[in-house]
Amino acid sequence: MNTRLCAASAALILSACSREAPQEAPPASALQSFVERIGSENACARVIPQEWSPSLPVPVLDGRSLRYRVFFRGWEGRSDAGIQVRDAEGDALFGIDGKVLECRQHAERGRLMPDAKLPTATREEFESRERALYGKIEEMGRLYARGTPLSDAERAEVKAFAVEFAFLTNPGHAQAYRNLSPDFWAWVDKNGGSAPSPR
Repeated sequence: MNTRLCAASAALILSACSREAPQEAPPASALQSFVERIGSENACARVIPQEWSPSLPVPVLDGRSLRYRVFFRGWEGRSDAGIQVRDAEGDALFGIDGKVLECRQHAERGRLMPDAKLPTATREEFESRERALYGKIEEMGRLYARGTPLSDAERAEVKAFAVEFAFLTNPGHAQAYRNLSPDFWAWVDKNGGSAPSPR
């Protein structure tokens, strides 16, 4: 191989190695993974239709144990003709290990509401912020379960969590989120944040 060809080959190899690899989305947290598959767990698969979607989880204290609760909502319509989502139509309680402890379908169908528009410029940005919010939910769960007064820095975290939670959730589901864990949202209100509310 001549010298010029060797130099060109080396340049190509160095160029390929120096290019940045595409940025991959960070992996979902354990909490997010639990929520994404909760509808297919045995306790829920028997009572929750496969097409219903789980909500974000909300911390719950069951005695002295930290748990999480989600609600399920259905939807109607086609993406090209507009979709309407329903209010809470079922709910589930699960432990920090992902084990489902309760799962039930509500007696009445949830009311229909227009699906909220994506609150971010892109789906990728929304999903990135949602992944980050799962981490904040876990931190709120730890602080809530600790049961001791919060520092100023922790109160600031509670406020930031409440703002992001409200931003990323459908306002029409505000009451459903409050119903999942009234005591948790009272704790949020007391510590610098605010519970979800229609807007």
